[in-house]
Amino acid sequence: MARSEKQKLKLFYILRILLEDTDESSGVSMQHIIGRLESDFGIKAERKSIYDDFAALDELGYGVEKLNGQPVTYTLVNRPFEITELKLLVDAVQASRFISVKRSREIIRKLVSFAGKNDRSKLVRHLSIDPMAKTVDDSSYYNVDTIHEAINSDSKIMFTYNEWTEDKIKRPRHGGKKYIVSPLALIWDNEYYYLAADDFGAVKNFRVDKMSSVSISGERRDADAGKLNMDAAIYSRKLFGMYGGKEELVTLRCRTSLAGVIIDRFGTEPPFIKESNGDFFRVSVRVALSPLFYGWVMNFGDGITIESPEYVRREILRIASDIGKIYGNNEK
Repeated sequence: MARSEKQKLKLFYILRILLEDTDESSGVSMQHIIGRLESDFGIKAERKSIYDDFAALDELGYGVEKLNGQPVTYTLVNRPFEITELKLLVDAVQASRFISVKRSREIIRKLVSFAGKNDRSKLVRHLSIDPMAKTVDDSSYYNVDTIHEAINSDSKIMFTYNEWTEDKIKRPRHGGKKYIVSPLALIWDNEYYYLAADDFGAVKNFRVDKMSSVSISGERRDADAGKLNMDAAIYSRKLFGMYGGKEELVTLRCRTSLAGVIIDRFGTEPPFIKESNGDFFRVSVRVALSPLFYGWVMNFGDGITIESPEYVRREILRIASDIGKIYGNNEK
């Protein structure tokens, strides 16, 4: 690279040196900066020009601070990420089932590069993560990007949807026939990505890691799909395990000790109507009726009961009766 071209990159290299070699409490000397510029990047620089570069970095919002001492040192005040933010991001990447072990290492290596020299050891995290729980390939990683692109361009997507067989082999559903749907939103639920999509007027959910050969079809989304673009958080709050079903306003009678359970599931918006004895409250919430919803209610025994609608009460009674028959018939 010609000398003049290297000089054009001097500001970038100074920023890189400050990012790599300083942190909140320790800086580098002017001699260190001049030395690294020459030895690592082949750029000769004088103090005055570097002071000008510091001023430029200040204008760009990074902020270079002078630390008094012997010798005087300089550090970067405003970094792209605080160390606490980097810790959270590293933990999230390590814990994500959606990201392969190899990809996790690559992302974490990039995140660590944003930390100062004395902070990098703090990013050696000790989360207990089972590597067998993480995906083995990166196809889902790119599928998410394709789905986002389709939503932003108001386009349909096409893909093959797979299921696991008893032989632990992924097999395409419907004999490998392509699904063509109007994507509405991506939802993160229980450590998996799901696609909520309009399929002939019905909203269906697809687990992204079970999708393959995802591509933009070239067709515009259905006319009504745009109206169905949803608040993903509100939509997922109604679902249990991302199982779809008829949406219904259900009134639940709950023990007061389970208030946190209801808030964790449905948020703080639905009003609680307290009973006079103080032991129970009622709450009305919109849910998608599914086997997992009924299982969730039964999990709390008499702590949560369905009060209305009546047909929903009858359905949970039928499910409980069927389960009782199964286990009753197996008694010896």
